[in-house]
Amino acid sequence: MKKVIALLMTTMIMGTMAGCGSSGGSNTTDKGTTGGNKEFKVAMVTDTGGVNDQSFNQSSWEGLQNFEKNNAGGKVSYLESKQESDYATNLDKAVDAGNKVVWGIGFAMSDAITKAAKANPDVSYAIVDNSYGDDTPANVTGVMFNAQEPSFMVGYAAAKTTKTGKVGF
Repeated sequence: MKKVIALLMTTMIMGTMAGCGSSGGSNTTDKGTTGGNKEFKVAMVTDTGGVNDQSFNQSSWEGLQNFEKNNAGGKVSYLESKQESDYATNLDKAVDAGNKVVWGIGFAMSDAITKAAKANPDVSYAIVDNSYGDDTPANVTGVMFNAQEPSFMVGYAAAKTTKTGKVGF
């Protein structure tokens, strides 16, 4: 599951970068070239679980590292939140460091992401496990997972393998 999330995060980041790209045609992605190719910085801010939580934070960080490895000019970093009061400060630090895309990992960061996005309209934000619906700021992308789909498959497998004719959770 972690690999799937990491792949999803990488895909989302690459899509965000494509949308932020220039149509001028003079930039290249080869590491040794010049001609205007600039570093593209992406940061993530963890929730209180930390970067090694064996869940969303860790898989998100692994996805960002994969992005950096596979994209010349991409630089990634993270800021770890020890408590909820760190969210806003860490989001500000990420912007101050020149990141063009800032990921907030976890629904608990939704208020902090909203405030940061309104204060920094030139920065693209994304939040994992939250959707603002019609109130989504223009520079924010909410990433929601369809947890019901794999859950359905687990239920189906349980129904096909039960020896008692009953399943539960």
